Amino acid sequence: RMEQWLQYRPVVLDELLRLDGLGDALNDHTLCVDCSNSQGEFRCGDCVEELMHCAGCILLSHRDLPLHRLQRWNGGFFESATLENLGLIVNLGHHNTDICPINTETQLITVIDLSGYHFVRLLRVRWYPASVLRPKTVFTFDLLDTYHKISLQGKLNLYDFYTTIMQKTDNCGRLDTKYRYHEISRCARQWRHLKDIKRGAAGHTSVAVDDLGDGSLAIECPACPHPGQNLPPGWENVPGDKAWLYSLFIAIDANFRLKLKSRGIQDPELGSGLAYFVNAAKFEAHLGNHGVEDNIETCGTEFHAVNQANSKRSRDFTVSGVGAVVCRHGFVRKNGVVDLQKGERWAIVVNMDYIFLSTLKDEGIKTIKVSYDIACRWSIKLRQRIESYSEDLQFPEDKFTLEFFIPKFHLPAHGSSCHTKYSFNYRPGVGRTHGENIESGWAHTNPAAISTREMGAGARHSALDGHWAAGIGGRLLGPLLLKNLREAVVMARKCEEACQDFEKHRPSSVIHEWKMMKLRWDKDFSQPDPYQVVERGSNFNSAKWKLSEVEALDPKSRSTAPHTLSPFAFVRMGLELENQQQQVIMHQGSKEQRTDPQKLEIQERRNVLARRINLWRTAQSIYMPRVSGYLSGEQDLPTSDDYEFDESKPELWPLFLPSQVSQDDRSSCHQGITETERTLRLAQVQDNLVDLRRLRRTLRSLRTYFRSNVVGEGQKTQTKSRTAESGIVVRIGRTVLRYRLAYSALLSLDPTGDWRLEYLELSDKDNRGPGKEVEEQGVGDGRYTMSWIWRGSAAVLQQGTNSPEQEVNETVRHEWMTCRARADRWKEESDLLQEEMRRVIAFLEWKSTWWREKVGSRLGSIAADIQHGIDGYAHKQANTYHQLAVSFANQWIPHLLALNLDVSWTKGYTWAAEVTSPASKQPPGPSNSHENLLSGNPSTSKTTPLSNQQDDILKFAGLDGSSGNESDDGIQEVGNHDEGENSDGLGVGFEYDDDYASR
Repeated sequence: RMEQWLQYRPVVLDELLRLDGLGDALNDHTLCVDCSNSQGEFRCGDCVEELMHCAGCILLSHRDLPLHRLQRWNGGFFESATLENLGLIVNLGHHNTDICPINTETQLITVIDLSGYHFVRLLRVRWYPASVLRPKTVFTFDLLDTYHKISLQGKLNLYDFYTTIMQKTDNCGRLDTKYRYHEISRCARQWRHLKDIKRGAAGHTSVAVDDLGDGSLAIECPACPHPGQNLPPGWENVPGDKAWLYSLFIAIDANFRLKLKSRGIQDPELGSGLAYFVNAAKFEAHLGNHGVEDNIETCGTEFHAVNQANSKRSRDFTVSGVGAVVCRHGFVRKNGVVDLQKGERWAIVVNMDYIFLSTLKDEGIKTIKVSYDIACRWSIKLRQRIESYSEDLQFPEDKFTLEFFIPKFHLPAHGSSCHTKYSFNYRPGVGRTHGENIESGWAHTNPAAISTREMGAGARHSALDGHWAAGIGGRLLGPLLLKNLREAVVMARKCEEACQDFEKHRPSSVIHEWKMMKLRWDKDFSQPDPYQVVERGSNFNSAKWKLSEVEALDPKSRSTAPHTLSPFAFVRMGLELENQQQQVIMHQGSKEQRTDPQKLEIQERRNVLARRINLWRTAQSIYMPRVSGYLSGEQDLPTSDDYEFDESKPELWPLFLPSQVSQDDRSSCHQGITETERTLRLAQVQDNLVDLRRLRRTLRSLRTYFRSNVVGEGQKTQTKSRTAESGIVVRIGRTVLRYRLAYSALLSLDPTGDWRLEYLELSDKDNRGPGKEVEEQGVGDGRYTMSWIWRGSAAVLQQGTNSPEQEVNETVRHEWMTCRARADRWKEESDLLQEEMRRVIAFLEWKSTWWREKVGSRLGSIAADIQHGIDGYAHKQANTYHQLAVSFANQWIPHLLALNLDVSWTKGYTWAAEVTSPASKQPPGPSNSHENLLSGNPSTSKTTPLSNQQDDILKFAGLDGSSGNESDDGIQEVGNHDEGENSDGLGVGFEYDDDYASR
């Protein structure tokens, strides 16, 4: 039946587009069909007939139908109108013609309505037939549209939705209601597909849908660079220090939750490769021509999703997950998704290569910055693999400059060799990109995994394409870019001031030498790494490396791990959570002295910490089963006085690591957990002792320098000196605390070990040196006793050739390098966000012009009423894109002015957006907006002078000391949002929603 429907798909699409025009009223719509006296400009979207009425007549005919939705013809397209705006008053408790004699005051209320079960028919009356030949069942457009929106927003499956509608008709089973689930399954899928191809302008061309071209229905990110659409002339020749602004940022990842069960269903594709999934036939041919490479080297990574994907419980699935490519802003790239067959180990060589090359096939940007959690290994032989693929996937080696990164959250799990050269923090030209936005995209689609894994292959592709089209971005892109820019401007200034203060206290020749060292490393990673401090002795990193190496050499431990986190990774993350708890505690300060922003920051830290602990608990319940009893209250705590369960303070939650439970509880832990913690705790003790010595040497060096160079200077200089010294003192205190925590844990795990011969309990009187403190200056050398921290073999520098002064200089250099990198990244982020704002406006205006050019695209080849609907839809889409550009510009302009940033590219936009209706033959929007954004020429449209509104602008931006107004409340984190028929996705490639506009 689906194949039979495909033959009628062009006809159905034309009929849907016809509804955007005057239809039957095309030749006679100037006068009301009822009174023939007034102009007919209204029609009802819920009534069967399409005739045009005047305001008075349509009010009269709808006095008993107050929930119907009206549409007004504005000369170019139908816009939203409501009976309430026309003056309809419903007299509750009276016949509509009677006015209540007791109370004449009207009150506005909101009514939400969805009709139930009906049994009649067809397209021009907005009924969708279940079959194309002699239909006996139809579904209203409203029903299909409502399910479309609910499924995208709430991930509701069709069966539950259909059952709910049936229960509205008969909730007791008394009636003989016909079962139409299979019919609605087909229609809901067809409806989704029709909305996709309608939004992609498939009805505005004579080309068949299947011949539109791969990726033609995908929604493109307006903030990413698109040559010929939102980039200025000559962007290819921009000087080197600004060329990075025209780079494309993409992230690659695999998701093993979006599986597909093996059910033997033959399910045809409605448009293979037209949106986000790659073309199925081409990909199958690619798989058949290239083998499997299982021998992938590792660099100490601790993620075991691949092993889970290939476990026994995954054998019932024909698809083990998907691989995807997204941009920096979370938009899934066209032809950037592929099904995985045997887990990511195969995907590294075949699947992930294929989507990477498919999405870049027609890309015109020269520099591509790629983020992937295993980029360190995946990128090594990429060029060789590209040359072995078919010609349509290959590209010349000089076409792109490829730069590879590892997402920030995944980077610590890699070996130390990856921590700098693949880091977003240290590499230039990336701003504050983190590479983890693809993970938030998985959070949007994963709730749909339960329903999509039961579908046929074609239906699953269609459903997931719809979810990605309705994903993160669009309407929230404007507030998000603004929020990030405001933060970036402030942080760039603060970090730059910190760097300048740092450099004032170091010789200019040393700073110059460090800068040259940084520049050499930026160009060639084989040069000495300026961000690395040479590790001395056995430390936490080397212990992690050894444990991960042992685990990597044991294939049995990898394949039988009871959780995606390995035992070693579980313990390591537990120690990291312990460290994060201490950071939250130290960050709080005095409760009475906290400002509102500080309170907010503390609460945000607590929220993040709570989420991480709760996620870690899932692994703990497997590796340490007795802890679950403590957390649920089924077992009494070992020593309840030592624990505090305050739901609002996750920094005080007990983690119940092996060192924090009794010996009996440790016996129930997964094999190796206790020994792993003992090894890491010993490394922590060693590391913190080395850090303590280094910091105390740095403190001694600073004090000596200040006494020689700062004494007698002005108050400002002395204040900065004391600030620098107090910063070192604070770090010493934190290091002492970490040592004591690790020492206490080690004492619990191994109370009689040989380690106690070298590492002692660290008391306050031991925290001193090197040499005499101020209070010890009167003590003779013969009576002076050195603190134990400077004694023993561990006190000797393992590298031998480095003096304490060299170690201090190396530490100071590392501090300056990270400080400079931090300032540079924030400055880059500020510049990049401003460029992305300009690109967003330019892209939206280009898209508006693109839609206006679709007017009359099939003129002469189709009926006049269908052509009128096609042109009406094109006008509506053009107006939508233009008004979205106006909306974003007017969100941003006050803040850009208040922050003293360039606003020359916003010329042509009023401070308060004016929504205007187009003339009958004049498409909406200024004719030269797109050219203005690319060339900088002023627009001819009316503009309110911004210079006269500085006070209002500052207040609006919240930078005049006030709290701002409600418009600032919209600046929130990206999240899920309502989508459906008229929003059609991200709010950028969407149909204009009259309901949303009126609401």
